[in-house]
Order: sequence, then C-alpha cells, then structure tokens
Amino acid sequence: MDTKTLIIAALVVALTTSLGMALVFWTRRTYPGFGYWLAGSGFHTLAVLFILSRDLAPLWVAIILPGCFFLLELMLYVQGTRRFRDERPYPWRWGLFAALSFCVLMAYFLYAAPSLNARIALISLYAGGLDIWLVWLLARRRPAFFGAVEWVLAGLWGAFAVFNLSRLWYAVMVMPESLPLPGFDPGSVLHASFLIPLIVRMLLVTLGQIVMNAQRFEYDLRITQQALEEDIALRKHYERALKQARDDAEIANQRLVQANEELTKLATTDPLTSAWNRRHFEEVVEVALARARRYAEPLALLIFDIDHFKAINDRYGHHVGDQVLVEFVRLVQSNLRVGDVLARWGGEEFILLLPHTIADAALSVGEKLRRLIADHPFPEVGQVTASFGVAALGMREGSESWISRADHALYAAKAGGRNLVCLAEPTDPTRGPEDDTIR
Repeated sequence: MDTKTLIIAALVVALTTSLGMALVFWTRRTYPGFGYWLAGSGFHTLAVLFILSRDLAPLWVAIILPGCFFLLELMLYVQGTRRFRDERPYPWRWGLFAALSFCVLMAYFLYAAPSLNARIALISLYAGGLDIWLVWLLARRRPAFFGAVEWVLAGLWGAFAVFNLSRLWYAVMVMPESLPLPGFDPGSVLHASFLIPLIVRMLLVTLGQIVMNAQRFEYDLRITQQALEEDIALRKHYERALKQARDDAEIANQRLVQANEELTKLATTDPLTSAWNRRHFEEVVEVALARARRYAEPLALLIFDIDHFKAINDRYGHHVGDQVLVEFVRLVQSNLRVGDVLARWGGEEFILLLPHTIADAALSVGEKLRRLIADHPFPEVGQVTASFGVAALGMREGSESWISRADHALYAAKAGGRNLVCLAEPTDPTRGPEDDTIR
C-alpha cells in the first residue's frame, strides 16, 4: 500500500473516531476530561489532513503544522486524563512553551539546517516523552472508578513510547542522513512505519477513552444504586425506630393517662370507701348551685352518719370499723340514681347531693336509706343504724348555709334518739338562713 493511500486511510479513521467521540460527548453523559480528549482527536484529524496536502501546500503547512498538532493532541490527552481523574490540569504555560519550542526546532531543521533525521528524532522525542507521561498518569494512584481498560491504555501508551524512542534511536544512530523530498515517496517504508501505528493508535486510544467514560458511568451508577439501597435500608431502620418510638410513646401516654387518673382519683376520692372526698364534693356543690339558680331547678342535700360508730371501733377494732364504712358506702351507692353525688364528709359522716329533688322527695330518699341500713346485716357487727339530716336549697342561699342547715337537722335526729331522718325548715326570704328551724 502506497503512502498516499495510508494517509487517506489515516484521515478516514481520524474523521470516524472524531465523529464518534463527538457523538458520545453530545448524546451521553461524559466526565471532565472527555472534552480534552475530543479536542485532541480533532487536532489529530487536522494533522492528518495537512499531511495529505503535502503536494499542494507549503512545507511548513505539510510538515511543521502536523507535527505541532500531533504534539497538541498528546498534550490534550495528558490534561484530559488528569481532569478525568478529578485532578487539576497542569499549567498551560508549560504546554505552550513545549509547543513553541517544538515548532521553532521543526522550522530550524526544515529551513535553516534541513534534516529529516533531526525532525524524526524531534517528533519521536516529544511524543515518546508524552507517551511516558500518560503511562505514569494511568499507572499511579488509581481512582476507584478505574478498571481493566486503564491498564490496557497504559500498556498501549507504553508500547507507543517504546516505538517512538526506538524511532528516535534509529533516526540518530542508524538511519543515513538525507534531505526531505518535495513530494510523496510511494515506496517509502519510513512513512508506512509512521502511518500504520498512527492508525492503530487512533483506533485503540479512542475506543479506550470511550470505554473509560462508560466504565466510570457504570461505576457511578453502581455507587448510586448502592447509596440508594443504603438509603432505603436506613429509611426502613428509621421507620422501624420511629414505629418503636411511637409505640413507646403510646405506652408512655397510656401510663401517663393511668397515672393522671390515679392522681385524680387520689385527689377526689376517699381512699378507704372510694366515695368522693370533701374537696371534690365542695367543687361539685358550687357547680350544682350555679346550675340550680340559672335554671330554677330544685336541689336537696342529705348529711348522715353511723350511730355509735365509736363504740364499734372500741369493741371490734378499727379494722372492723373500716369494713363497716366500706360496706356502708357500697349499700348506699347501690341505691342511688346516676346523677346523685355521695361523699365522705369526715370520719363516719357522709353527705349526699340530690339534683332535681324537692324537700319531700329528699326526705323519702333519706327514709329509704335509713331502713336499708337498719335492715342490712353488717359482717361481724350485725345491725347498724344511721341518722339523717335533710335540707332543700333555699332562695338566695349559699352552700355554707345550706350545708349548715342539713347539719343542724342531723344533730336534731341524733338528739331525737338516733336512727331518724329530720328535715330542716325551708329558709324564709325575709330572714337570714340562721333563723331556720328543724322539724
């Protein structure tokens, strides 16, 4: 195959690989550095194109510019490889200095001291140095996304470094000195030995760079998938932890509600009999008074206690006395309406609020309870009796006066022989509550 055909083949390969690189660059995800490689491929194509114009263009266009473009191609590959490795590119002033010195020397050995050997040696020296530089970049500290193709490319650049250094040695030590010919030499083995490796290098380097980009994309995709899987696992862990925290919070809330209920119960009920305590009853009475005044509803009150309860404690002991109190409250509560309020007023004394109840009805309730208590057999004690004082709420009467009247009625029942129900006289609007009498 003659030299011109080889150059045309090299140009076709250069154009094809450059278009392939451009297609990947514009249609696929690429990484920093790929643009440098694409630019280097473009300079390679320009270099081959100028070599093809050797018969038509001046020597500096056909010889000096292609050499400079090949040099720029390798420099861009170096910079692109560094950027692809996420490293800062080298300062461009050194590259410009190298390119300028190369062009000056090429011009010198073309015009001032024409020497094909010197030009071949010069091109081989610069290219071999950059090839070694690329081998060093690919073989030193390797990023995690580097794979087997980087080793292949490093080996490829190493082979081209050996090839260029061999051409350098051949041009300096073996090849006889000759002047450059003005046109193509169809049988030139020298041109063939340069163009065939150039075609092979362009194909393999372009393929390697595209595979490197795809390999890194695959690595990033795998890392993203792993991160996504870790994120999903972490999210599931947090969801489980959140569910556990919610369950714990729900349990704690239930315990808090139970504790609040217990505290409320302790604050409002008598611990022995479970009846309401005096404090809670006083609050309920104030609410009932306000409602009774607002809606003109009748309201009645009973105060009662167990007769001779001290004697029970003295004879049977306080333990039996407590049992009598508990049974006493159970018996009374089992015979009350839903809205009635029973509270332990103090000791063996109890108080009962009867909403919507007039005086006569309250008296009947007291009489009913008195009979139930008197007829009920209490464990270990037998018969127990109780005395009742009943008072209906008077007009413009406060809770203290009302309770006081019921209490006076209880004293009257005690004074009358016990086991009695006494009703306090209604209040007289023209007099104070203290003037009420007991009947």
